[in-house]
Amino acid sequence: MPSTLHDLSFEQLAAALELREDSQAHLAAKAEITVRQLRALLEAAEAQKRAAEAQERAAEASATSATAVQRSSHLILAFIVVAFASVFVAMVSAIGSAFRHIMPISQPSIRDKAS
Repeated sequence: MPSTLHDLSFEQLAAALELREDSQAHLAAKAEITVRQLRALLEAAEAQKRAAEAQERAAEASATSATAVQRSSHLILAFIVVAFASVFVAMVSAIGSAFRHIMPISQPSIRDKAS
């Protein structure tokens, strides 16, 4: 026979509950069941607290990741703007070069200066 109520199984406690309600064994079993229920509730509350803390850490990590992605996208946008500016400068240079070949700027020749 178990030495304390803590050592009793739930089946043994349930059997003690079948005794007269005013008996010491019934009252003790009822108290032990209540204590075990409260312990289980406390353990569940602690587990929920740990889960909430883990979710909070995950949310913080997600926010940090989102900030990093935002910074990265800003850098990519800056690179794209610089690339477009480079393409625009190259295009203007190419157009200018093409016009110079099509319509060369006439420079006075030596004969024109002698006259």
